[in-house]
Amino acid sequence: MTPESNGRARTLLTDRPELYEARFPDPGRLAGRWVEDCLRRHGGGPRVLDMGCGTGRDAAHLHQANRRVTAADLSEPMLAYARARHPGPEYVRADLHGFDFGPVVFDAVVCLDSALLYCHTNEQLDRFPQGFRPAAPPTPTGCTSWPVSPGRDTASLFFSHGQKEFLMHDDSVSPLPLDSRFRGLRRRGFLAATGAASLGAFSLAGCGGSSDGGDDPKAGGTPQRGGRLRAAFAGGGAGETLDPHRANLFADAARAKALFDKLADYGPDLAAHPRLAERWEPNRTLDRWQVTLREATFHDGRPVTAEDVLHSYRRTADPREAFRAKASLEPIDLEASRATGRRSVEFVLKRPTAEFPNVLAAFGAYIVPAHSDDFDRHPVGSGPFRFVSFAPGRSAVFRRYDDHWDGAPYLDEIEFVVANEESARVNALLGGQVEYAHELNPTTARAHEGKGQIDIVRLRNSAMQAFCMKTDRPPFDDVRVRRAFFLIADREELVDAALSGAGETGNDLFGKGYEYYADGLPQREQDLEQARFLLKQAGAEDLHVTLDTSAVAAGFTEAASVFRDQAKRAGVTVDVRMGSKDSYWSDILDGGTLSCYRSGAMPIESHISQRLLTDSTTNATHWRHRDFDALYRQAQSTRDTKDRAAVYERMQRRLYAEGGFLVWGFADWIIGTARRVRGVEANAPANTLDWARFDKVWLA
Repeated sequence: MTPESNGRARTLLTDRPELYEARFPDPGRLAGRWVEDCLRRHGGGPRVLDMGCGTGRDAAHLHQANRRVTAADLSEPMLAYARARHPGPEYVRADLHGFDFGPVVFDAVVCLDSALLYCHTNEQLDRFPQGFRPAAPPTPTGCTSWPVSPGRDTASLFFSHGQKEFLMHDDSVSPLPLDSRFRGLRRRGFLAATGAASLGAFSLAGCGGSSDGGDDPKAGGTPQRGGRLRAAFAGGGAGETLDPHRANLFADAARAKALFDKLADYGPDLAAHPRLAERWEPNRTLDRWQVTLREATFHDGRPVTAEDVLHSYRRTADPREAFRAKASLEPIDLEASRATGRRSVEFVLKRPTAEFPNVLAAFGAYIVPAHSDDFDRHPVGSGPFRFVSFAPGRSAVFRRYDDHWDGAPYLDEIEFVVANEESARVNALLGGQVEYAHELNPTTARAHEGKGQIDIVRLRNSAMQAFCMKTDRPPFDDVRVRRAFFLIADREELVDAALSGAGETGNDLFGKGYEYYADGLPQREQDLEQARFLLKQAGAEDLHVTLDTSAVAAGFTEAASVFRDQAKRAGVTVDVRMGSKDSYWSDILDGGTLSCYRSGAMPIESHISQRLLTDSTTNATHWRHRDFDALYRQAQSTRDTKDRAAVYERMQRRLYAEGGFLVWGFADWIIGTARRVRGVEANAPANTLDWARFDKVWLA
């Protein structure tokens, strides 16, 4: 220690932030993730005070999780370092022994990384909570937010959420299942992360939650009719539409399948299963397919006819539009295709296509009435629910269609509620404002699984998790840079940190476990030395790139933070840029160079047609190669399954070597429901027929 003129002693570590970071690294942001986990599990509000923030890394993590963070420290060098390296929080100078933030109210106060060791006496320790008590709202009955243990020189974490959970200075009690939720945070690692001698302090206001007291979720019973189910999804803001051909988000897809039908849809095996199509049959050369429609009606009573089918496909294929299914319908010659009867269509193809049923099941290939265009004010479909109301970015209400061809739904109504924050969806579910919450974080799921408040449904390995590199612009127009990034990624660390272990590692290819997946390619491992060599070859030794991310999807901000630290070890500076949850997907389609990306399930053929062909409308990597397009057409035209698989493997080998998707994992898709909800299918990867399907769900 060295003296200062103001009487405060300077210390070797706390006034030398670079040395502190080197001595106490936390590349996985385990302490910050633990705090965010506690906030989410216990309904903590957005305003957080981080006392003793040090270098600002934990405060910045909370800021990236969309919390409004005030970060305080006594050390000016630490604060300067934090402002420069971890911008976002409001950094202020304050002393643990006594501080006053005036009328500002915080929802939670956190103190990590041994900061409480600067309280050397019980008197000093007592003054610490007295400083923030005026800034915290009154604690609800049953929630104790800040106990200080008499006679000890440390503080404990203690709060209640239906049951007491606490961490003590000694090793006798640790009810929080740290090993299961944070694989890299063992007992010793946790002590290091939150204070070597002290476990740190955490004050949470607003603990709450409720159980609907439903029956055993495993119970079967006879389906019951009636009631309104409210389902919370992340949405797309004021620009949302009910036009099914413009569906891009998962909320869009869920609403579309409630109102409309496709000719076919994907089952859990990702094979096409008939829907409005009763059957299909090809000719010997696979270039003409006869499709027979089943007896079905639109919500206005008109029958679904062959003319409606042709109108829908021609609208989707309009060259002036960029509808999602446009690339999937490309094999069809829609000018030559014709109605051969009221319920029969002859599709004439541009080339033999062995997997034509996948075209009928393509994402967004919905059937709408001929000449319909008023989708947002009065959409008419043939789905199990009919339109009642729609407020873009807020909610949509649909009512049971009693004459649906597959039987009337059990529910009277379904209401889709937009809640972009995962914490908002969870709290709405716990508070009884909704009965279905789409896409929960793994930490949230583990916290509530088996506790009796809500039910957790896991759709295993359902979502590809990736970083998307724009292959047509610097620096990723150089294949050596793309290959270097493949080698920078530590996939296991990404799965553990960003997904809390709820998933499997990826190998830079979509569709792990699906038909045609090239599982014979070697699993990529991190190789920083080779990555640095490739970057040097490409003249990119001091590379700076911006990584776009957003809280729009579970694990995105965590993955960005972890990859930034991994890239740093290869000499690459990654600046993480937070995007809007409302516009993120449209922003990254053509903007930026590197972004967080994900996808639900679909056949590998559909992934290629919608994302990797020159004319694909959702080609986020800008992978455009005419010879690759030709291979796709060759695969489509190959009748023999084994020969077709060989072509798809050839295509995947090329993507593995030089593609733009760094696929680091496959996540479980997690849904939360009220305990009285029945009929939610667990064997239903995201994007398949039974995912987000509400016509077979009922309320017990």
